Amino acid sequence: MKKFSSFRVYSLFTFLVMTFLSGIVVKPYFILTDNPSQRVQYVLGEFNFVHSLATVFICLIVYLILEFFENGGFKDEK
Repeated sequence: MKKFSSFRVYSLFTFLVMTFLSGIVVKPYFILTDNPSQRVQYVLGEFNFVHSLATVFICLIVYLILEFFENGGFKDEK
């Protein structure tokens, strides 16, 4: 049975976190106050599934490329 490498665990965990974070939408709300530091407040909006799906495809391609080169890349079979 093949063991899990730390590369696979860390890369898959990182890609899952990136996928989740890419879908979160942060919206700025502008408030009219006398204090300039309080004029903009950032509020979490909805979850954007399209951005998350695009990140899944990008991370999958990067993971497959990294996995390919970790295993030695192209090998001449004679």
